[in-house]
Amino acid sequence: MTPTHFIIHTIQLKPGTADAVKALFEDEVPPLAQRFSAWCGARLTVDREKNLAVTIGSWGDAEQMAEFLAQPAFAQAMEGFSQYFAAPPQATITEAFTEVGPRG
Repeated sequence: MTPTHFIIHTIQLKPGTADAVKALFEDEVPPLAQRFSAWCGARLTVDREKNLAVTIGSWGDAEQMAEFLAQPAFAQAMEGFSQYFAAPPQATITEAFTEVGPRG
């Protein structure tokens, strides 16, 4: 499925917590999202020097993405992550607009 929508979280982490966030992300996100057929995947990026993390969840359907975000289990997972946050995450929902890449 081709992603059409993205949920992006920008998170200021507490110093030294990036590896713990990575482990939790890998454990928590797939079970929450895999039941949705429109889920295309998620990435966690980190700037260790600035203690800044960005998550990017990609979706092939905006309604399923909204359903995922509204489920109580998502709120519970975010609560588990919050112990590593220096500030509340900032969320942005975007629509795929264009794509460029290498040609083969």
